[in-house]
Amino acid sequence: MAHPEKKIGSLKKLIYILLLSVSSISWSQKEWINAAVNAATVTSNDVFTYQISTDCDCDIIAPNLSAFDIIDMESGKSKSFSSFNGQSSGEQCTNTLTYLLRGKKKGKFEIGEAKAKCPKSKKSSTSINIEVLSADEVHKKAQGEAPYYFNLETNKKTAKIGEPVIIDFFMFTRARPQDITTITSGNAGGNFRQNLFEETSQGFSFPVYQVKVKGNDYYKIHLRQEVILPSAAGKLVIEPYFGRAVERYEVFNAIYMEGYSNSITIDVKDLPSKRPDNYYGMVGDFELTHAISQTTIAAKHAFELTVKISGTGTFNLFKDPEFLLPESFGATPDEPISNLKISENGLTGDVEYTFILTPIKEGKYNILPYSFGYYSLKEGTFKSVATESFEINVTPGEGGDIEDPNNNGGIIVEDDIRHIHKNNNLFTLSGFFGGLFFWLLILIPLMSVFIFFLIKRKKSRLTDGEKVAQEQREVKKTVAKSVQDIQKSDTLNIRQLKANLDEYLITNLSLGRSQLSKSSVSSKLQEKGCDDKLKSDFESIWSKIEMAQYAPISNENLDQLAKDTSTLIKDLNKIL
Repeated sequence: MAHPEKKIGSLKKLIYILLLSVSSISWSQKEWINAAVNAATVTSNDVFTYQISTDCDCDIIAPNLSAFDIIDMESGKSKSFSSFNGQSSGEQCTNTLTYLLRGKKKGKFEIGEAKAKCPKSKKSSTSINIEVLSADEVHKKAQGEAPYYFNLETNKKTAKIGEPVIIDFFMFTRARPQDITTITSGNAGGNFRQNLFEETSQGFSFPVYQVKVKGNDYYKIHLRQEVILPSAAGKLVIEPYFGRAVERYEVFNAIYMEGYSNSITIDVKDLPSKRPDNYYGMVGDFELTHAISQTTIAAKHAFELTVKISGTGTFNLFKDPEFLLPESFGATPDEPISNLKISENGLTGDVEYTFILTPIKEGKYNILPYSFGYYSLKEGTFKSVATESFEINVTPGEGGDIEDPNNNGGIIVEDDIRHIHKNNNLFTLSGFFGGLFFWLLILIPLMSVFIFFLIKRKKSRLTDGEKVAQEQREVKKTVAKSVQDIQKSDTLNIRQLKANLDEYLITNLSLGRSQLSKSSVSSKLQEKGCDDKLKSDFESIWSKIEMAQYAPISNENLDQLAKDTSTLIKDLNKIL
């Protein structure tokens, strides 16, 4: 649920930041502790910030937070200098512990005293009261009344296991936003989920409609459409989605419209209990075809066995085919060729598997059929598809001799050394005219023109993949330089640092701007083969940048954050 008072540039957040800053300065000469939140009234979908601050010599003991879900936690230390009447009062080191929390249920709750164990004494903060409103109640009331709100819709409330469910995420707003910066999908219980919007494609824009809600005009912006394939029976809860849009940009800030949607519950029905032995979760409609390159072959020679699975359904659950082969057969699987596309009906297309088989001994062999079972949504029953059995006749053979195409009549290459004759009379005319320098002056300009047109032609004939790679190289250089400039700048800007990191990730990981989240980027980095340390470094930097938008950060810490970001980008450049 969105609250206008939650805008980043709002007075309430400025007071919150000022409170923490003033607290740090006023207690710079003695042991102290302070605790604050950025919102005292939230809905059960909202994430709010709770921060504890004390001196660096003190250890923080957090209160009991069991009434809330802990979304994230970040600790850190920062140094700052304070002055009074032009006189420096010394360096202040602040130890902070910051939580991102969400209320579990409706009610009024107390966050107890935070404690600090300091060298000379123990300190305690004041307790804080938090009121958690019902997200569903607030969401219903906001529809048609609030300046903006977010809504989650679905095409069905009941589905069978494996049956596609469509989830649509909308923003309703009276003022058309200047930009969409963040879209985060809520938890879907680990089920397969795929975005149907191709946000990374050139020219993509979010669909926008003009609608009336309770007599008021709204822009209805379609932020995301996803298909989910439920994998287990029971209540599937789609947790609230989060959206953030820019209402307007200001000189040093931006006014955001952000909030959470409602949640959705899908009743997932189980499949019939009587299932075939070769069933392991496939739901949809499928076909199975196969081909074998030859049925008679000499021993120690290879042949190919190809299996293609096509159709529509839960390809995400498909297991690689396994054939029962004779012991004397060697088998090497090729990488499967996938031609799958996502649609409202789920995964559609085909996957082709090729096996390179090499019989070692002569004889007649039988390769048993391969099969798998699936549940047909169209017919409402279990079905099975299978290959045929194969009879392979293996004749005597010693394996294929590979001829050397460079072996000229059996001559051993190392010993076939021919003298390379020099022609010192290449330029036969004496003096300047006709000499080497003369010809160089003639040929170099002509070669330069030829190379120029060759490069220009090559650029114009670049494939889409090559153009993307070229764009990625350019962005890598630009972003790396920009982050270094931020480090050298006297006025560090967290917004500029975030914008540069976002641009780098969008381009090099092929992500849509609205797909940017810590979890989605971490998944992409894992796909690219990044090690755990690099993923951990990214997640730490991402969390610090996110925290810096909600809680105060010193120039020294921001400078260190810029350095860490620059190092991260250099490390990522070695892999991406």
